[in-house]
Amino acid sequence: MKLQGMTIVYVLIVLPIFFVVSIVISTQIQIINARMNYDKKVLGAAQDAIKSFELNTANEEFSKVSDVLRSIVEASVNVFKDSLGTKLGMSNVSKQYIDTFFPLGVFTLYDGYYISSPTKEPLTLNNSKGNAIHIDDDEATNYSVDNDLNVNVDSVDITKRSDTNTNITQSTGPIQKQNLKFSGTNTYKPIIFETNNGNRYTTNAYDQDVKKRTRHVLKNYIPYSAKYSLASNGGNSDDYIFVNYTIDNYISIYGKKKNFTYNKAGYLLDKDTTVSISTTGGSSATNSVKKDPNILENKRMDLEKTSLEDFNGSEKNFGTDKQIEELVDRARQQGKTITLTVKNDKIARYNSDEDVQKKEIEKASEITIKYEPDDDKTTIAKPNKSLYANGANGGDEAYLNELNKYNAERAYADQQINAIKYYLKAYRFSNWVRENFGNLKESDKVNDDEAKKIREKYPVVFEDFKNDNKIFSDNILEADSTFNDHKRKVIKDNIQYNLIVAAINYNMQKFGDTPEFKLPQILDTDWDKIINSVSFVVFAEGLRSK
Repeated sequence: MKLQGMTIVYVLIVLPIFFVVSIVISTQIQIINARMNYDKKVLGAAQDAIKSFELNTANEEFSKVSDVLRSIVEASVNVFKDSLGTKLGMSNVSKQYIDTFFPLGVFTLYDGYYISSPTKEPLTLNNSKGNAIHIDDDEATNYSVDNDLNVNVDSVDITKRSDTNTNITQSTGPIQKQNLKFSGTNTYKPIIFETNNGNRYTTNAYDQDVKKRTRHVLKNYIPYSAKYSLASNGGNSDDYIFVNYTIDNYISIYGKKKNFTYNKAGYLLDKDTTVSISTTGGSSATNSVKKDPNILENKRMDLEKTSLEDFNGSEKNFGTDKQIEELVDRARQQGKTITLTVKNDKIARYNSDEDVQKKEIEKASEITIKYEPDDDKTTIAKPNKSLYANGANGGDEAYLNELNKYNAERAYADQQINAIKYYLKAYRFSNWVRENFGNLKESDKVNDDEAKKIREKYPVVFEDFKNDNKIFSDNILEADSTFNDHKRKVIKDNIQYNLIVAAINYNMQKFGDTPEFKLPQILDTDWDKIINSVSFVVFAEGLRSK
């Protein structure tokens, strides 16, 4: 074959290949660009949610109250959806469309987290005014009750509206109305639910025939908690404790050991950290401090006969947190100078915004915290709220402004006092933890049967707790300490387990026996960010703009 012929054959073969390859590459580039575009929009919406959370918690006086905190988180999740809808060019009505691509979300906080996920809830039967119909409303014109106290409503008139509690005389069935006892209080009558049978209603929310709708809800708050057996720590086989962790060195412990119940919380310090305190000057008046029956070193603690100096040398059993606060506040009221000396403390500082695990640990050989009575002196008197009642002198707004000015001038004094209280309580709590649970090991962590099944099914995503490292070791504040490493694994495992459960429920609700949604595996770098700060983790699938 001549060269010209071979060239033609080569071109005929190679050109289609190049054409197909170019199409594939172009498609892949489009997919990558689309993915990057969606990632950018989702990330931006998540950042808007966090900003909303920060603003709402900063401006809400009762943000630490559980119900208020929950409402703030719910509002932040809604901000995410609204922001993402806007970024995708959706109208206000179409923003509900976001929920179809939003299977799971995790909002991690200081000592726990919320999971947002879809759930199926039964549909209540509502009257013409949109209110749920109860069994004793006029709308429920006829119902029957079987021997198992299951209520079947035979007919409903949704045009009626009961403004008063009226007794329904139309009742049939083997059990008469006067003998009927509904769940809950005797005065409460169950809500009526719709069923897929147009001729039947029910008060049983778990009825298989009940109509249901899918709604995204915020699950109950879940703490960063772990259960430990005390069998190897001097306890009986059924003795245990729960430890609730936080993103810093604050923990709470509750449980039992040999019929003794534990329920304490506080901050942990390193073992070699020591605290001592002294007071000088001021008056000796006690300001009528009441006696407290709590035990102090096998003696009853009498606050009127106790001073802050008694804390020195009483490392394990010096009163309670409340009593420590009362003693510090009393010394402050008496105009005393309070000096606290802390030795061998460690201060952890982040040296990188990108890698939160890289911390610089500064060991301070000695720290002195000093409160002087002069720190409390201000140029203005504390405002009297009664002078601003009923709009007088500028009303509530003027009162708050004056109160903020007063508190600002006292801020340094309050800071010193709070630091003194922190170290006294933390030192006492740390010694108590080591005395009672100093030998607690990672291998003492136990899981319930359901958790064991999940861990066995997905072993790759869970941590190993088989080693015998002591949790409350000497170096609590070190970034690579056993305590911090164990805490990290507990938080990760806790979130991972509940995410898997939520993903299983989501698959069952949406896809039945053929699950299609696969929970992505979270990278270690992402876990570092999740565990060390307040964060919002969003899982999306099938995302596309309308």
